[in-house]
Amino acid sequence: PKVDVVYIAPEFFHEELLDYYNKIMAFRGVRNPGGRFQVVVPENMGLHSNFSLSSALLASPKALKRVKKLVRGRNAFLVPSLCGPAEEQLAGELEVPLFGPEIRNLPVLGTKSGTQKVIKMAGLPAPPFASEVYDEEDFYSQLAELLVGYPEVRVWVMKIDDEHGSRGHAFLDMHRLKVVADVRGQIAHLSQTDPAAGTVE
Repeated sequence: PKVDVVYIAPEFFHEELLDYYNKIMAFRGVRNPGGRFQVVVPENMGLHSNFSLSSALLASPKALKRVKKLVRGRNAFLVPSLCGPAEEQLAGELEVPLFGPEIRNLPVLGTKSGTQKVIKMAGLPAPPFASEVYDEEDFYSQLAELLVGYPEVRVWVMKIDDEHGSRGHAFLDMHRLKVVADVRGQIAHLSQTDPAAGTVE
């Protein structure tokens, strides 16, 4: 509730969608939601077919001026979907910090495996995972270890390391696999007759 959002979009939101967002924010206790969530569309978004939002904003004087006015004198920061030269330039133009890795660190921190390393180094809580899977044999080996180590997990998510925008995702629902259901049933049966027998180590 204490954060205002300036959202850069490739096109204007439909009024019904904005009204929907405003109602959700009002329901969650956000006062004056219409003034707390601002949508800015670069006027030169269609100038080039390969323009990113950051590049389009840099090439759109009116929209850039509006964003500068909205963040001036405030504790603001830029949260891009991806970090690149345009995002660094935009952060400089707005005189705000960039919430993301430096470009030189992107090969390491810009992947899902790199992110997991950072989380582990920081000692933050994380769900069970495997990373740095390079071939089919490695994939099945690490997946088997996870299945045995965490039998309570119902759905596993596989992600391609360098994809983004929810692309390259696959889901494995363990309840749909008969062999897993059979094994879990056997474990449950053994644990009822002998609690120690149902323990997976």
